[in-house]
Amino acid sequence: MLVYTKNISKAELNKIALDKDKIESFDKRDEAGNYRLEPFMRVRSNTSRTNKPKFWYPIYVSKDLKDITLTKKNNYHKVFPIDNDREFTWKTKPETFEKRNVGDYFVAVEQQGQIIILHKYREQQVIKNLWMDKKYFPEFQGTNLLKNLLGKNLFSYPKSLYAVLDTLKIMTSNNDIILDFFAGSGTTGHAVLEMNKQDGGKRQFILVEQLDEHISVCKERLKKVTAQEGLLSGNFVSCELMSYNEVFMERIQSAESSEELLDIWRDMSKDSVLNWYVKPHKPMEAEEHFITINDVEKQKQLLAALLDKNQLYVHLSEIEDETFKVSEADKLLNKNFYKGGDDV
Repeated sequence: MLVYTKNISKAELNKIALDKDKIESFDKRDEAGNYRLEPFMRVRSNTSRTNKPKFWYPIYVSKDLKDITLTKKNNYHKVFPIDNDREFTWKTKPETFEKRNVGDYFVAVEQQGQIIILHKYREQQVIKNLWMDKKYFPEFQGTNLLKNLLGKNLFSYPKSLYAVLDTLKIMTSNNDIILDFFAGSGTTGHAVLEMNKQDGGKRQFILVEQLDEHISVCKERLKKVTAQEGLLSGNFVSCELMSYNEVFMERIQSAESSEELLDIWRDMSKDSVLNWYVKPHKPMEAEEHFITINDVEKQKQLLAALLDKNQLYVHLSEIEDETFKVSEADKLLNKNFYKGGDDV
């Protein structure tokens, strides 16, 4: 997976745990997410008081263990990072401690007559370069999952749901819009719905697909997923680009004879956008030459080459052109889709 950004300063990945055992270790939760409590003292051979003197300082804790401060106060416990009579260090310098000492970030507990300082450690893990867990295998969580959902195998090599789901966990926030320009079987849409179910997010998705057979699978999958008991209820809108030259491409592909193709060429010369070098008003001799090719496949290739492929669909910039007869409802939908609005 290659990741690109326009602004590297805004490209931070989410701190999240993906492995099941890691996730289960973060057994507490507050408004900011999952966390666990860890000792604030750093007990390592290279973190002694001698090696890091700036990380050695007293922390004062009230008798009821509720107030934790660097300010010296009467009748407060004076706590140093000492373990088994060995002098270690705290994990941060005093100024960092002060910044983090807000709310209940630090917790003091008494264990065997000793005051222990704990701190919140947010859910995270080092993400490995290779994702080898079997939940990422496309056979089990791609092909078989889709087959069980739709009742039959309608798509070759769908991605694992969990490969996409975990990618979204790393990269997205609750209100993001996720675009998949190669939708395939709709795994990305499925993953967005599943993630919203897990964390209560309001992510939306836009899926783009060109092949009709893929579009059918994608739509059927999303209908099944949104209707599943226990999964997020909701709906999605399916839109198609307004065809222009694509109409002729489809006619060319389905034609079975030279006579059909000749009729298509006559229609193309009047109603399509041809490549700049094509002169649509051909003399009869050109039509006769077209027929003498006497190979339907070659004739198809010739006609397809004449069409301007940049005009397969109606452009947004031409939406007001009366030639295309775009309805007012479609104009409003496009306006809201591309520019945003309150009427969608």
